[in-house]
Amino acid sequence: MEAVLASKARGEACRKLGGEWFERSGAILRAEAKTQGITYEAYVKEDRPHLQKDYEQISKDLPRTTPHSFERLDLLAFLAPLAAIWDQKGYEGKLKRVLRAFVARHSALGYAQGMNFLALFLLAFLDEEETFWTVSYIVSRLRPLDFYSGAPFDMNGMRTTLDTIVTLAAKLKLVDEHVGEMLMDEGCSVEDSIKMSCSAQLPVLFIDQLPMSSLLRFWNAFLAEGKGDLASILTSLAITKHANNLLMQVDEDEKEERQKLSESTRKGLGEDPNNSAEPIERKMSIQKLRVFRDASGSLPLSLLENALTMNEKDGWPTKAMVEKARFAQSAKEAKSLAQETIDLYSLLKATKITCADIKKYQTAFRTITKGAESYALNQDQFVRILKHGSSIKEDNVQQGSRRSHISKDLARALFLVADRDGDGGVDFRELMVSLSLLGEGPSSSKERLRLLFQAFDRNGDGLLAKSELRALATILVKHQLRATHSRQPTARANKHGTLISPIPSRDWSTAVKSNGSIERGPQQIAKMLNQLLSLDTDESGGLSYPELEAGIDKCPELAKLLEDMHIETAFDGLLNTGVEARRRPKHRDDTALCRCLIM
Repeated sequence: MEAVLASKARGEACRKLGGEWFERSGAILRAEAKTQGITYEAYVKEDRPHLQKDYEQISKDLPRTTPHSFERLDLLAFLAPLAAIWDQKGYEGKLKRVLRAFVARHSALGYAQGMNFLALFLLAFLDEEETFWTVSYIVSRLRPLDFYSGAPFDMNGMRTTLDTIVTLAAKLKLVDEHVGEMLMDEGCSVEDSIKMSCSAQLPVLFIDQLPMSSLLRFWNAFLAEGKGDLASILTSLAITKHANNLLMQVDEDEKEERQKLSESTRKGLGEDPNNSAEPIERKMSIQKLRVFRDASGSLPLSLLENALTMNEKDGWPTKAMVEKARFAQSAKEAKSLAQETIDLYSLLKATKITCADIKKYQTAFRTITKGAESYALNQDQFVRILKHGSSIKEDNVQQGSRRSHISKDLARALFLVADRDGDGGVDFRELMVSLSLLGEGPSSSKERLRLLFQAFDRNGDGLLAKSELRALATILVKHQLRATHSRQPTARANKHGTLISPIPSRDWSTAVKSNGSIERGPQQIAKMLNQLLSLDTDESGGLSYPELEAGIDKCPELAKLLEDMHIETAFDGLLNTGVEARRRPKHRDDTALCRCLIM
């Protein structure tokens, strides 16, 4: 390793070390491909139409993928010889061919961020073709199969690796309780701190993160020793332990500083608004989070060596322990994925939503429910979605432009029906089923009638009692008056160009009859209640669903409500609410400020 870092013998040492790496990785893959008549040149010549997006992304990344693209001075110095001949020897073209050939070979995976830096780093040790086969070997043999994957797996392999690191760090007690308290004081748990630290390092295999001596030691273990992802996990654990040691030292330094400050000095600082004690505390807090994140930059080679050799006496895990933890996390992830697949199948079966639309709706749903204890809508969020959907104009050929009318009272009643498991929230599947029933055509009026019946059958006995019918009668009267008022002025644009609807007087307590007399709201409700009670043909004292269904023709207000419950733009209401949630300004607290500063 020393020869590789020595300036005089660097070129020869790099080629020798790169040869060792290639023989244990890319050469194996090239030999297998050769027996099948597959060559690197054939991949380079391929130009597949369905990979155009990947080719375009590669072209965008090339200008910012050079030996000058890194931040660490030791890495820049190491790559200086390559930088000197980068343009002269056409290395950008070589890198482009390597990445395009990779995409052609791994078309199902495609191009992922981080692969460009892996290829660039390897070009300092290998030639163009060897770099291609080595990158292919890393992605297909040394990393979990879905580490870089996109939808529907969305980098499950990386999440599994992160969870494995967190599990082992907790089991080995690499982070002291006091350090955990220090991190929690800044609003960041130990688990989140570890994941935040490792998530940026794992995809690029610690390039531009570790000191050069430690980086070369890791890559030698990763490729030449064949440890692969095991080396990634062990290195992350070493970084976590080093971060813990650094934070303990920072805490000791702070205690010494506080002891040196006399009471008079602290009082003087408190009186000066420009040098108050609060900014000092804030600065120290931010520094702690920064120390944890940047701990990889000062990882000692000796600590990394102990981790990679898996020395149990020094508290490092054995290979069997790592494999057991990783298997447990993989099984957990696979179970979660299997459940998601089952849920998706049942959702497709229960609704008429296409698989392509589900991801779009799910993104909006997660945006709305972000920050909640569980991914479920509360009543206000559910009502807002229905109101957004019913306020969008719908084109009707026979009647011109019209609006659906879903009152808040009706939306709240529908929320109780949508919450099928009674846990106080509407999950994604429950929302999709409800919006599908409301969004389907007029032929589904019977389904909406059943939905309405369930909304007012509060005790679930299959009969609408008089008190439940009174609630339904109130909704019918309010809806009738609201629909009458809404036929008045049309929408107009405000000075910002946003369409707004006029808000007419909606005093539903009075209504004008056709003969010009005024009828009070309570009287209308009593009249509607008697009309609903007259549908009770068996005189059981309650209205059953068949009786309600048979009496639609006798109750035009009910038929009108069912018609307006047809919201063709129900799913647009979900998307619009998601956009609104994304644009809503977030409260900026100290924790958010700290996290912004360490990003």
